[in-house]
Amino acid sequence: MNIYHNSQNIHYRSPFGAAEVNSQVSLRLDISDIISPVSAYLIIYFNDLYDEILMKEDAYEDGTLSFTAELKLPGSPGLLFYGFRVEDGDSAYFYGNNDDRLGGEGRMYEYDPVPYQITVYKPDHVPTWYKEGIVYQIFPDRFARSANWRDLQEKALNTYTEGYENCKDPSRPGRAVQNKWNSTPIYPRGPQGGVSEWQFFGGSLDGITSKLDYLADLGVTVLYLNPIFRAASNHKYDTADYLKIDDAFGDEDSFSALCSEAEKRGIRIILDGVFSHTGADSKYFNLFGKEGVNGAFQGESSPYRSWYNFTGDGYESWWGVRDLPNVDELNSSFSDLIYRGSDSVIRHWMRLGASGWRLDVADELPDEFIQGIRSAMREENPDSMLLGEVWEDASNKTSYGILRKYFLGDELQGVMNYPFRTAALEFMKGNISAGTFSALLMSLKENYPRENFYADLNLIGSHDRARVLNELSDTRGDLENRISDPSCRLTKEERHFLRKGTSRPDAIKAAFTIPEDKMILARARLKALSLLQFVMPGVPCIYYGDEAGMTGWEDPYNRGPFPWGNEDEDLREHYMALCRMRKEHPVLLNGDFIPVAYSEHVICIERFNDKEKFSLYVNRGIFEWENITTADGTATFTLPPLGWKIICS
Repeated sequence: MNIYHNSQNIHYRSPFGAAEVNSQVSLRLDISDIISPVSAYLIIYFNDLYDEILMKEDAYEDGTLSFTAELKLPGSPGLLFYGFRVEDGDSAYFYGNNDDRLGGEGRMYEYDPVPYQITVYKPDHVPTWYKEGIVYQIFPDRFARSANWRDLQEKALNTYTEGYENCKDPSRPGRAVQNKWNSTPIYPRGPQGGVSEWQFFGGSLDGITSKLDYLADLGVTVLYLNPIFRAASNHKYDTADYLKIDDAFGDEDSFSALCSEAEKRGIRIILDGVFSHTGADSKYFNLFGKEGVNGAFQGESSPYRSWYNFTGDGYESWWGVRDLPNVDELNSSFSDLIYRGSDSVIRHWMRLGASGWRLDVADELPDEFIQGIRSAMREENPDSMLLGEVWEDASNKTSYGILRKYFLGDELQGVMNYPFRTAALEFMKGNISAGTFSALLMSLKENYPRENFYADLNLIGSHDRARVLNELSDTRGDLENRISDPSCRLTKEERHFLRKGTSRPDAIKAAFTIPEDKMILARARLKALSLLQFVMPGVPCIYYGDEAGMTGWEDPYNRGPFPWGNEDEDLREHYMALCRMRKEHPVLLNGDFIPVAYSEHVICIERFNDKEKFSLYVNRGIFEWENITTADGTATFTLPPLGWKIICS
């Protein structure tokens, strides 16, 4: 007996993919090589409910018997899982999803089949300005200085030192302003391995404002800013005051001016919200005992004490990082500060010009908290955008034993599309086939509600990962071999960084340069990869400097200063062309999507609607690929190594 179902083929499941609450889904199962009479059952799981539905015998043709079932979906959102059981006399056979849980063609099981998923959701709204936009991510300290940058740094230093005159704790890092803009960022380390000194390069909000024309010319329509609120570090994920712009970046007037000038150029602003933890060196926690501040660390009398979970010998912190004490997001006063209050953090900065928020480590935030933020945003601006940092398939993500509700209608409108980034990089580097890449993309399309799938932030570079040119250069092995070889002599530049207080591995990373031949490979791969990024459904995101050819391994080397005056002009023109392409072909904004694997090395991304068909063919191989014929047979062509072809009709 053979059993067959394909969740990504509308002959077997219709409509395709996720479905609205109270809608109906048609399911089909084919059975062949039948010896005796059979019956088929649809097995359903929804929340804690289990049900079996006897399927209707539908047709018999060419030795294949088909069974169908009409499934009325629940009125409440959630994940519905299904599989099949076929009975043949005294025997039972099961059919479910494939072992990779990617949907599409499944397989037979002896028992307990891996289930298929239907995401049952309430309709949601994603603003057009975002869906049709091009996002540019900026790490504020490293993008651009303003004329008064030294004054801002002096003010920030005064704020950082005021009230700490009697602090004797050597673990509180110092501040070091870098006079030379184009130097390499490092983390000097103290005796215990922690950062002993935060380096500041002088980037600011006014600096970003001064470069808005550059961004508009590039084709950018949305800026996503890494945190801009007061904090001790240069990355600002250790918030010290949610209602104050960090003095090194400017003030509220600087922020309002940035939003106003950006709006004149058709550019929106999305802010980074870090709400799962605060900084230990903050008005809320006050680990280092700033005078006159009653932080949670000072004792039970602090108004912030209930935000944190103190243990006998310490306190809970994010992933054990001492500088980042966890907060109880459902604490009433914390919720009031972040979204419930009349001048809450969410509302305050939206009233000053922000159009959306990106939630850092969304997996750490309770669903109720995210729902509260979304509700407050809707009240302030129904056309706002809420993104979340989720590294896996966001439709079925489980964190801390809880199945999350990100895409069920009341929470996130989109997520950072790390699954796409990972799959695309692995494909371009030759680690997975075009078929596997295609299956991974189709799984996201199947599991995500369409509105959310088309709102994914499609990134390939970010502040949390090595620069994409490093990733594509095939040099990580060289780096790791050098780090692991205790006998290798350090170069002059490596010794320079070692003298500045970095560890030996960090000194090697800081001094690393991609060889010219490997850079040629990386640039060619990046051009092909960025084409895939811009043709995919969703919103492409450029990490600042990727278009300028910036390099660097993981934090802090991926957060270098923008190379003004030394940009890779060829790459920049390539990205400008990509941005124009998105705007010239509306099908790339809202058209349907099918990935097709033509060979192990060649993939085609097809976008189509009633008016246009746009097909991108990419050869990730180092040899040309001949005799590629389009699906409709109208064209045959050859793809050069690391080359591509676009066909529009």
